[in-house]
Amino acid sequence: MTQPLMSDGANGLPVADEAEKSKASAKSVKMISAIFVVGHAISFGLAFAIYKLGSTSKYDSAAKAAFNADGSGMGAYAFFSAVVYSMLTWWLNMYPLIPKSRVMLQNKQMRSNMYIYQVNGSSPSEQPAVLLDETGDVGMYNRANRSMHHFTEWTGGVLFTSLCCIHVYPFPVFVLIVVLAVGRVLHQNGYATGGYGKHAPGFMLAIASYTTIEMLCLIAGVRQLMLS
Repeated sequence: MTQPLMSDGANGLPVADEAEKSKASAKSVKMISAIFVVGHAISFGLAFAIYKLGSTSKYDSAAKAAFNADGSGMGAYAFFSAVVYSMLTWWLNMYPLIPKSRVMLQNKQMRSNMYIYQVNGSSPSEQPAVLLDETGDVGMYNRANRSMHHFTEWTGGVLFTSLCCIHVYPFPVFVLIVVLAVGRVLHQNGYATGGYGKHAPGFMLAIASYTTIEMLCLIAGVRQLMLS
């Protein structure tokens, strides 16, 4: 951890003019958009490969039957609901990166803070901001807990999609959940021991698994409508 926790503002946060803040937030928007488009394209490719290279006929039969007792094809909307909820979870987790970039700018050491507290006083803007301790064992503890919160923030989406998908692709979903679990462990260990940036490999592995399950849900829903 090489960057100072506190910066050069009166309250200890980084200082920048509006142009620099806007540039930082625009960069975050571009990054989020690229992650969404490229990530989902890759995940759709992986999901389609699982569908086509696996037991396609069994997947089709299971997709047609899932949540579809009357054979009308309305069960597809269970899959589509899971996809929408998963994408909502994705957006709610990614959106805070935009205002976050305006506050923390290039200071990476501050980025594990979910909230920034302010000391109540006669001049609040000049009171020191209250941030997580990033030093030593306390810093490792705080970042490990931040990773745990990160896991819970994404759990709803992956539970919904995986519980729908497992009716159609039981073994592939199991493998993807194992990959997600490995990613989450790497994320926590990297974040705790190495700080911001060291969590990235675990994050990418977990998100790739997350969105692949989401795309499997989409394929199952589409196939049920087509077959019904």
